[in-house]
Amino acid sequence: MTMAMPTAMIEHPSQRLIQNLATAVEGAIWAYDPIRQTNTILRVSADDGVVTLAGNMRSSIMTNMAGRLAAGVPGVRRVVNALVSDTDIESRAAVAVAMDPDAGVLTDRISLFSILGTVEMDGVIAAPTLAAAEALRQRVEAIVRAVPGVHGVINQIQAVEGAADVAAGGDEEAAPAGGPSEAQLAMQERMAVWRERAKAAGKL
Repeated sequence: MTMAMPTAMIEHPSQRLIQNLATAVEGAIWAYDPIRQTNTILRVSADDGVVTLAGNMRSSIMTNMAGRLAAGVPGVRRVVNALVSDTDIESRAAVAVAMDPDAGVLTDRISLFSILGTVEMDGVIAAPTLAAAEALRQRVEAIVRAVPGVHGVINQIQAVEGAADVAAGGDEEAAPAGGPSEAQLAMQERMAVWRERAKAAGKL
């Protein structure tokens, strides 16, 4: 009588070790309260003792802490920290917009904020025609979407027909209802600074 051979795949022991190491690293990071409480987006993989961290965190301090926690797990030989913080996304997005020859002139009139890779944009864009203003609005969104670590964009920028100074607040009807918040004004100031730095570096 011929014995039937098992059809199930036999897992190699090394695969179990890799999975266990990735799980151990993930557990060590999630055990850190400040990271766990912010609903961090975290992906961990391991290969021969090399652990790769990917995803989004609220701050650069947290991304660095995650790397340190991963490095402290027994069996980890090296950590590749590919985590992206919201502060990194905001600065990279602002510089990307500032370096664009068309959209760069708008950096003192728009603001952007990132929450775990979802970027919310506010402000007003004015151009001689409504179609041109809308095109610039879409251009800014495309630039931000291309920034590494960005998963989504909420574009609340208003496209307005009129002179460029309208977007700076010259026309009360064109300004967002209630005016920009203090946080938005602060972000607009930072974007203006990043634009000046890009200019000084000869990138504009």
